[in-house]
Amino acid sequence: MIVTPGNTSHSLKIVPRYYPQNTITLTITDSASNTSVDITPVYSESNGKLVVQFDYNFTENSNYRVSLTDTLDNEIVYRGKLITTTQETQEFKLTTDKFYY
Repeated sequence: MIVTPGNTSHSLKIVPRYYPQNTITLTITDSASNTSVDITPVYSESNGKLVVQFDYNFTENSNYRVSLTDTLDNEIVYRGKLITTTQETQEFKLTTDKFYY
């Protein structure tokens, strides 16, 4: 996933392991400093995807690990990576036939 660091409000559209019915926690971990922040985002379901909306100030040209956890049973709903850039996003292959951004 790619986010723009100049924006403070972000919306992620993901395919979760399952659709939670409870409050979720979004954990954002900076890959360079290994520091984590927990956020309680707002989420909804749209066209088969989980839309997660939250506010956070990202650092430009950094990458982060993200994890969504159901707060009631502590199950992981989603785990992935975020890249921050101000460059115009385009479709490219990170690794052959594995990831598309």
